[in-house]
Amino acid sequence: IREGGKITISESTVFQNCQSISGNGGGIYIDIDLIIGSYIKILQAQFAQCQSYNTTIPNQRAGYGSGIFMIINNWANELDGIDLRGAEYINCFADQGDKGLFIVMSDLQYLCRLGDPKGQYIRSIGYQDEISDMDILKGYLGQPSDFESSSNTDEYLSLQVSPLEPFWSQLGNRWYISSVNEGQNIIACGQKDHPCKTITYTLDRLPSDYTLYDPTTENVNMILLENDLLETEINVNAGTILGQDVAIKSLGGGKGLSAPQNLYK
Repeated sequence: IREGGKITISESTVFQNCQSISGNGGGIYIDIDLIIGSYIKILQAQFAQCQSYNTTIPNQRAGYGSGIFMIINNWANELDGIDLRGAEYINCFADQGDKGLFIVMSDLQYLCRLGDPKGQYIRSIGYQDEISDMDILKGYLGQPSDFESSSNTDEYLSLQVSPLEPFWSQLGNRWYISSVNEGQNIIACGQKDHPCKTITYTLDRLPSDYTLYDPTTENVNMILLENDLLETEINVNAGTILGQDVAIKSLGGGKGLSAPQNLYK
């Protein structure tokens, strides 16, 4: 969508059993440049059983965006035309992990925090924080040119891929870490149900990745969901995300304890 182009989808439009066999966007593929007033608005549309499949073709990015795949260029603020709140995703699937929407955007975290409730312009119909499957809404935080570059592998890009909900959720000053089970060292990790894998990675995160992070707090709590002693050397200094005190705690408190207790401070 270029040079002021405008698209509105309404009146109970249904995309059913749509597929992308060797590309992105099972239902819709959108590449939009917002610099000259272009916009995309979905007022009412259902994406049901849509799929996006990966490909064996070399140097081709594929398998993202089961319902909608969107690349956003030159976004500035909430007045720029992205409004997907009328979309509903039902049993969609993509080889790269999303179950509805996938956005590629350099300012993705800021788009996710707009509106009331936060994420208003990209939430799907019926999406509820901490209840809905977070994989329904996912995205890549970075330049579209990096995402499309054949020199970057899917494995490399996965470090910048995240569900969208963590970008607008209130993390505050509590980071959760799971080095045994569910943890992943990817952008915006840290929630209890979206934990990071290592303490070291968490310390190096950028504050802008997290909603309502307070850099003036006395210390930040890093809570270990399991203790396995994989990390034997942890350096806290002015070069980390905090530049201040860190309290590392065990969720269960450790052997013989019933409440979280500092393991390191």
